[in-house]
Amino acid sequence: MRLQDITNPAGVSLDLEQVEVNYGGGAVLADFSLGIEPGELFGLIGPSGCGKSTSLGVIAGFIPIERGKVRLGGRDVTGLPSQKREVGVVFQNYALFPHMTAAENIGYGLRVSHDMADYDARIQSLLDLVKLSAKGGRLPRELSGGEQQRVAIARALAIRPKVLLLDEPLSNLDARLRGEMQEELRRIQREAKVTTIFVTHDQDEAFAVCDRVAIMNLGRIEQLGRPRDLYRRPATRFVARFIGKSSRLQGRAAAADTLEIADAQIRTATPMQPGRTYELYLRPEDISIGAAVHTDNRFEGRVTSMLEAGPHRYYSVRFDGGEVQAMFSARAETDFDLSAPVWIGWPAQAGALLEGSDG
Repeated sequence: MRLQDITNPAGVSLDLEQVEVNYGGGAVLADFSLGIEPGELFGLIGPSGCGKSTSLGVIAGFIPIERGKVRLGGRDVTGLPSQKREVGVVFQNYALFPHMTAAENIGYGLRVSHDMADYDARIQSLLDLVKLSAKGGRLPRELSGGEQQRVAIARALAIRPKVLLLDEPLSNLDARLRGEMQEELRRIQREAKVTTIFVTHDQDEAFAVCDRVAIMNLGRIEQLGRPRDLYRRPATRFVARFIGKSSRLQGRAAAADTLEIADAQIRTATPMQPGRTYELYLRPEDISIGAAVHTDNRFEGRVTSMLEAGPHRYYSVRFDGGEVQAMFSARAETDFDLSAPVWIGWPAQAGALLEGSDG
């Protein structure tokens, strides 16, 4: 049986329009709007309590809304119950039936809806899709965590959903399995061509698998875009601090291309308004460190700490303008002792420059 015979032949668009959800008198989602393209793998990330899981509940029909619209493929489904929305959901704990085999779990939704046409062939095709062809007869306890997760995805796809919702689907796996399942999840979604919303607290995970990502904070979207753009060009101070590692330097624009911080004069490629306050966010990989550096901005400082992290070392260095963290290859023979004098530097175009400061 062909894959297009067991899944929707093409993804559909998903739109949330000015959605509002209140709990206990407070807004969990406020004037929340979001547009997702057909067949897109879209990520929602943010701190705990930001509203990302609530957004999934709204899409699935599990959570009622005070106002706004939910549209699937242009169709208004706001008033439809969850079982009529054609949405598949994979929960954090997978929610597999322990007394059913993998094949029986996958086919559960089909049996409940009495959609039994080509039942055995469809279940086998889904087992093939998630690379469990020979394990359909096993119980959940006889499967690894990654295999259980794939059964849960296959079960969600069995009902031919227009949209697939994944709520922290990899959080129960160890680090090695998470890496493997990121690749598997991407492959399955690409082959099934189903519009997918992926909620996770792990930004690296979202950036690895998603086409676009929305960063949420306090029930609103702070920024939405491709992972590389969010990382290199954060639009708000919250995003700059939330995504990845960064060093924050705060100062006043002494000229259109010069940021003054204490006794340090920092050249920037982004034009500034003289006299105004700015924050410069630098990634560790932007900063060179060594006995000598040759770049637009170069300062002498002292090492205050060092962190070993697999293939990289992270050195914190204090200089006249504050403190920054520089990344250095762990394979390099050079090392820098605590309190050792070093030079640091970065080009004028490095980092994200944002006007204003919150202290």
